[in-house]
Amino acid sequence: MVYRIPKRFFDLISPLYDFLIRDDPTKKIIDALKLTGRERVLEIGAGTGRSIASIISLAQRVWLLDPSQPMLQQAIQKFPNAQPVLAYAENLPFEEGFYFDRIIAVDSLHHWDNQLEGLKEIERVLEPTHGFSIIVEFDPSRILGHYIKSMEKFFRMGSTFFTPVEMRTLHRKANLHIIRQAYLDEGTYLTMAKKK
Repeated sequence: MVYRIPKRFFDLISPLYDFLIRDDPTKKIIDALKLTGRERVLEIGAGTGRSIASIISLAQRVWLLDPSQPMLQQAIQKFPNAQPVLAYAENLPFEEGFYFDRIIAVDSLHHWDNQLEGLKEIERVLEPTHGFSIIVEFDPSRILGHYIKSMEKFFRMGSTFFTPVEMRTLHRKANLHIIRQAYLDEGTYLTMAKKK
């Protein structure tokens, strides 16, 4: 089996992750998710579940996808009703016709090996009429994003960051139509998209 650097890194830091990373970024996107309690939600790069904490009780059902077993184990201890999925974004293990109403990826897209393939997978499993995705990422052209990019480069994590303009191009190539793109703070931005 080929081990990717970010997976090994997250396997190692999983016991300390929630202590080190305390921010819950989904609090900033709750309104944008427009949850009514009937949605099926997939989080890609769920890690220990810190990003889903604010929304898990607002959705009908939640799937937590991550390539790190130790990270997923922690998430399921916190959220036993969520469905764990051990997989990579570029190869979602869901059959054709199995759709999600909301797909989120918070601070994870830059860790994917192939962001375009991951976005194509999102497009494949996104509910065609009312479903949408929200990607939250650091902008490497801003101070915070540049700092995060430098730190991950220092740790040889193999991360690839995208400016909002580059993110729009990626979404277009994945056949996703951007509904909204906005900064959440000085360094992070969201990209909301639906099927074309």
